[in-house]
Amino acid sequence: MTRSKTFQAYLPSCHRTYSCIHCRAHLANHDELISKSFQGSQGRAYLFNSV
Repeated sequence: MTRSKTFQAYLPSCHRTYSCIHCRAHLANHDELISKSFQGSQGRAYLFNSV
């Protein structure tokens, strides 16, 4: 069994970003936000153009 390392890539700090509440990994820029009132299959979610 091999264990691979994961590396987090951070978005430029000059933009507003959305990040994971658990590990603070950057997920998307504010410009990619489509809707804050999206209803996913498991509840409320933010909808982004790309992540």
